[in-house]
Amino acid sequence: MILYYYVLLTFFAVIAALMILDPNIAAFIDIRFRFAMINLRRVWILTRMYPSLMLDKWRFQRALRKHRRKTNGREN
Repeated sequence: MILYYYVLLTFFAVIAALMILDPNIAAFIDIRFRFAMINLRRVWILTRMYPSLMLDKWRFQRALRKHRRKTNGREN
């Protein structure tokens, strides 16, 4: 178990040293972190709102069918 912590510490120390030495790597890691956070929020929103989106889609399609029937006198 202690080897695991040494490997993690070494990995993060190398990444931190690279970020200090080269600003391009720091910017790249910052962009990747922000991209990961955006994707995490997107997945959370999709999982939380998907049933609501399906209900809204069903309501919209129902209203559209009613409107088409009223204006055209037929479903299509």
